[in-house]
Amino acid sequence: MAKKTRGHSRIVKQRITLVKYALVAIAVFACVYYFQVQKDLNFGSDTFYKGTYVNNIALEGMTFDEAYQALEAQSEGLLGGTAFHLHYGDKQWTISAADLNASLDFEEILNQAWGYAREGSVSMRRTQIRALRTNPIVLASSLKYDEDVLRALIADIKAEIDVPAVSAEVAVTGFESFSVTRSSQGYEVDGEALTDTLIAAMIAGGNHEIEIVPEITEPEYSTEELNKALVNLSSKSTSLSESGSKRTANVKLALSNFNGMCVQPGEMVDFNKIVGERTPERGYNDAVEYAGTSITEGFGGGTCQASSTLYVNVVYAGLQIDERYPHSMTVSYTKPSLDAAVNDTGTKNLRFTNNTKYPIYIFTNVNSERAYVSIWGKPSEYAIEITSEILERNIKSTKITYKQDKEGKYVWYTDEQLFASAGKTGMRSQAWRYFKQGGEVVTEERLSIDYYNAQPDEYWIGVHLRTGGE
Repeated sequence: MAKKTRGHSRIVKQRITLVKYALVAIAVFACVYYFQVQKDLNFGSDTFYKGTYVNNIALEGMTFDEAYQALEAQSEGLLGGTAFHLHYGDKQWTISAADLNASLDFEEILNQAWGYAREGSVSMRRTQIRALRTNPIVLASSLKYDEDVLRALIADIKAEIDVPAVSAEVAVTGFESFSVTRSSQGYEVDGEALTDTLIAAMIAGGNHEIEIVPEITEPEYSTEELNKALVNLSSKSTSLSESGSKRTANVKLALSNFNGMCVQPGEMVDFNKIVGERTPERGYNDAVEYAGTSITEGFGGGTCQASSTLYVNVVYAGLQIDERYPHSMTVSYTKPSLDAAVNDTGTKNLRFTNNTKYPIYIFTNVNSERAYVSIWGKPSEYAIEITSEILERNIKSTKITYKQDKEGKYVWYTDEQLFASAGKTGMRSQAWRYFKQGGEVVTEERLSIDYYNAQPDEYWIGVHLRTGGE
């Protein structure tokens, strides 16, 4: 029993000894770690830490004041003798960094560099300090200069060099005839790019010879472009063989508003706005026109033929149609669905837009036989084909109209009637526009599908009542 006790006591002593050694080791490690941390933290407590650079100057071991003086000397040495000699042809400009009151603005980044690894927990600071040894921080100061002086220099240079491009212009010299002015390229100094070049040169220091190379600017339209954009796109006419002199005069007056007209890219043409009211005071005559399914007379009769002639040319020229209406009944001077009815009450109008990238020009001419319109501009890359298709023809009216035979030439009594004339038949039709390339349809567009009313047949009816045994 005694042996057992002595063995247990020995084991306990050994364990105590091991614990003592462990505690001593821990204490030694803690002391070493503490002194190492203190070494890391105290090193550079009054100077910059290793791995700190500003403007490529190593600040390790420098106090804040010493670093400030070093950077100040660098700024003065770098910018003191810096000058720029700018050339363009026989023109030249010279300016120095001193003229621009240039200096390196290093105070902010110097404070930033000084504050690195000086805030936060001990562990965080030590980690940052050790990281600097393999990954130094490299900061660069910004350049301060008198912006007004540099801006004035750039403005002076641009005033001497910049030349605006001159775009060609078209003048209409007569019916379907033009003259095109000469275009020219322009030159423009990129002020922002030149400013950046001068700033970079100041930061680099020294003397600099800088050749100014302005950008070439192109005119909106060159002479060659506009000559290629003065091609006849459409020349279509409508017959005036069934028109009297007054109606023909109305057509001529309405179309005269468009003769020589230039329509800019994106511009919309509004027929009613351009033609205005059809009144005697404005020179319009009383002539035949449609009123629903009746043929009557009104001031401006024939204006619809002017709009229809314009419309068919606009369609063939490939322009964008914004608004168009069919007549109430078919007309003889153009194919079905290629007419365009208008009025000055605002319920029917013709509007279209020049959807090309070049101006278009409209010419009109009216004589006793035909109304003529042509459109000139830049040809489309596509061939344009228009079709007019009748979907249903010879639609008869279910109504009858009567006119009184007051002279009793055909019928006498009110209960008598006699066929006088057949009304116009109605129809349904549609028009398509095809854009082709190499004979193949690339795009197709249904312009409209229209219904034209039938005009009722007309009968004579008497005006006398039967009396007595009659």
